Amino acid sequence: MRLITADGERQNMDFVFGCAHDQQGKLLDSPASTDGILGLSNGAMSLPTQLAKQGIISNVFGHCIATDPSSSGYMFLGDDYVPRWGMTWVPVRNGPEDVYSTVVQKVNYGGQELNVREQAGKLTQVIFDSGSSYTYFPHEIYTSLIASLEAASPGFARDESDQTLPFCMKPNFPVR
Repeated sequence: MRLITADGERQNMDFVFGCAHDQQGKLLDSPASTDGILGLSNGAMSLPTQLAKQGIISNVFGHCIATDPSSSGYMFLGDDYVPRWGMTWVPVRNGPEDVYSTVVQKVNYGGQELNVREQAGKLTQVIFDSGSSYTYFPHEIYTSLIASLEAASPGFARDESDQTLPFCMKPNFPVR
């Protein structure tokens, strides 16, 4: 693979890179814990780590999540283009399976703060996975979120026709 560096130079790179298909199972429960799309984990074979070992980038990876629903987030590798404004850095915890995680302070939905207090002495943590479209919550947060969704959606009813989806809603009115 060839990369164009920040100064415009083209370099042939020697690193492992690929794509994934047929993702199955729950997060972190894959047979070999090797599922991934781009390879952005905290492990030795991650794309940022491989590029850093070759001196191409610093071992920095950023995933900026937009706070405004009308804008979008972005990712960056290395520290050449780290924004110096408008970012709040979140400390990442050392966790199992080389994943990025942090402790949840609060969860808001529809202007309401959901219940995320400690459960049996354990802090509620979140795992960041840029390649997953699913969000998994502990039971207490999940039930609080479902209740908030139902309260904020009076024109919708639960649709239980597809048992593979744990929560789905359909409108109580005609949609064209």
